[in-house]
Amino acid sequence: MAHPCQIWLKLRPTMTSGDFGREHAARWAEAEELLRQLEGGKKPVDGASFPKRFREIGGDLALARRRMYGSAITERLNDLVIRGHAVMDRSRRSGWRSFVEFVTGGFPRAVRSEWRLFWLCNAAFWIPFLGMLWIAGHDMRWVQAVIGTEGMSNMEDMYGGRSQQIAHLRSEYGSNFMMFCFYIYNNVAIDFRVFAGGILAGLGTMFFIVFNGLHIGASAGYANHACDPQSFWTFVAGHSSYELLGMVVAGMAGLAAALELLEAGHEVTVLEARLRPGGRVYTLRDPFSDGLYAEAGALFIPDHHDAVLRYIRRFNLPLAPIPSRAMVSIYYLRDTRILASEGASARWPVELKPEEQRLGPVGLWNRYITPTARKLGDPSRPDWPPEEFRRLDSISFAAFLREQGASEGAIAILRLGYFDLFGDGIDQTSALFLLRDTAMRKDEKQTYCLRNGNDQLPKAMAAAMKDRIRYGCAVQRIEQETARVRVVYRRGLETETITADRVICALPFSILRGIEVEPGFSPVKARAVETLPYTSVCRIFLQFRTKFWARQGLPGSANTDLPIMWCWDPTLLQGGPRGILEAYIAGPTARKLVGMKETDRLLFALTEMDKVYPGSRREFEGGGTKSWDEDEWQRGDYAWCRPGQMTTFGAQLATPEGRIHFAGEHTSAWPGWMQGAVVSGLRAAREVHEAAA
Repeated sequence: MAHPCQIWLKLRPTMTSGDFGREHAARWAEAEELLRQLEGGKKPVDGASFPKRFREIGGDLALARRRMYGSAITERLNDLVIRGHAVMDRSRRSGWRSFVEFVTGGFPRAVRSEWRLFWLCNAAFWIPFLGMLWIAGHDMRWVQAVIGTEGMSNMEDMYGGRSQQIAHLRSEYGSNFMMFCFYIYNNVAIDFRVFAGGILAGLGTMFFIVFNGLHIGASAGYANHACDPQSFWTFVAGHSSYELLGMVVAGMAGLAAALELLEAGHEVTVLEARLRPGGRVYTLRDPFSDGLYAEAGALFIPDHHDAVLRYIRRFNLPLAPIPSRAMVSIYYLRDTRILASEGASARWPVELKPEEQRLGPVGLWNRYITPTARKLGDPSRPDWPPEEFRRLDSISFAAFLREQGASEGAIAILRLGYFDLFGDGIDQTSALFLLRDTAMRKDEKQTYCLRNGNDQLPKAMAAAMKDRIRYGCAVQRIEQETARVRVVYRRGLETETITADRVICALPFSILRGIEVEPGFSPVKARAVETLPYTSVCRIFLQFRTKFWARQGLPGSANTDLPIMWCWDPTLLQGGPRGILEAYIAGPTARKLVGMKETDRLLFALTEMDKVYPGSRREFEGGGTKSWDEDEWQRGDYAWCRPGQMTTFGAQLATPEGRIHFAGEHTSAWPGWMQGAVVSGLRAAREVHEAAA
């Protein structure tokens, strides 16, 4: 049977780093001599040309970084840019007197000289503001149309009263200083949009002024009629004048690798077995009503996953923060439902040590897991793990918890939700593997998702590569020779062949093990390909007429010992009355659902969901499912390691085999995360580029 492979094919680069350095050496030498004279206080004969030279050097540096021309060139150019910036900055300094003169005289004169525009911008703000403020008192549907249901909810949280306001601000920002920083950031961002909008013949400027007038007017109107007006107006009066003044005045790993190689000047072709990009970044839309959607693949984007966030910023995709209150869970254990908010007063239906009873799930985590995770160092380093921690790969995570002194009751609580979603659960998974994941999350403070679906990211990356991707191409054979690699693949009803200098293989080992490779991989790599396990995952999505759990005051997240395992509300940030609850099922239970009819899966999940969220059966409308074991191009979801596997072949997962390089979450320190896919793609791209230099 044919199998897929996302392959990145490299032909000879258009210019090597040596060619680049020789072509521009004379210009760089002239810039260095000019800098030496300026830094020494001399007035060079050609000093007037320095700004132009400075811009040229900056352009060379950007090009060298993009094409990965090596540290020697980029460090030299970076030094020139830093020195040039210092020289130009020094020439612009004129002391405090000029600044004071501008603030007290120059700026007021400039505003008075443009008094017509000043009053036009004022009118553009105040007329929509006052109009919306009046309309809000007569028809709340206008308010909902402008700020949305989520905005109305946030207004209630923020301005329900003075004490509630303070509690909300502290929970969101952590301190008065951070709250102050957020408002500075937010207000400057608004002012900058208004300013930058002038580039569109002033239309952008007027749009942002009118939009903010409508939005602030709707918010004020809603605060007057549905919140505590005093807490709103006293808060706004303290800072609004400054704000208004300023305003008036094909798999992720492969896609990342392909983009980097294209920008470095290589010829790239991507073979994708599916008819869509993204692999396990998969947003499910079709089964649901009213434009609702749910993530059947990658779900969260933590704030420290810099590689993913870099591409999100590059393509200007809209990030949505997951509210911290959404991560508060229900615990359902041995037919008992417990709210995490109950804290130490919760009565757990398991036997705990006296000191454990007072801790709760978070306290148990901090007592038995966090201390070791903090000592593990940086798991992304190639020489990780430290020798003293390699022993942890020989035992299961459950055995590790027992070593730390956790009772069986505490282990029963800790396994719920997160840890048991890896592999076949904590009794079968390497302790080192799960501790690595915990260590990688130690700096996480906020999680995000993409508004309108995480699949926007791979779609944007694919669009940037235009016709470089060939869809519907299932790789059958990879033949490696001394100076080239030949890939045989099926496209539709035809068998085709493509020859390349190098190949980046970003498909999971669960698929690679079924592809013919000649000559075969080294013994260690072959063992890794054949034995690396993938987590069985089945995700079941139930659509309901209303978000009844929110009316009952229940969070949309639940950790359970039921077959549905972890429950989540993927419509948390989506508007409308309808909602979805997901059952995230992993391990042996997920394998039992393979081959089951979708209607039977939905009924199975609905029966269990009703135990956690009473009323589910009454509100149920329909749904959809995704079994990653059944996916012919995947055969499992994310990689995991049994005891002993990380130290046996973990270091070999990413090691090239001749002209074949490897990418994918399974080859990274972030298995199961988009960050792992992207970082591995960047690493593989560097390998290919350096091999060609």
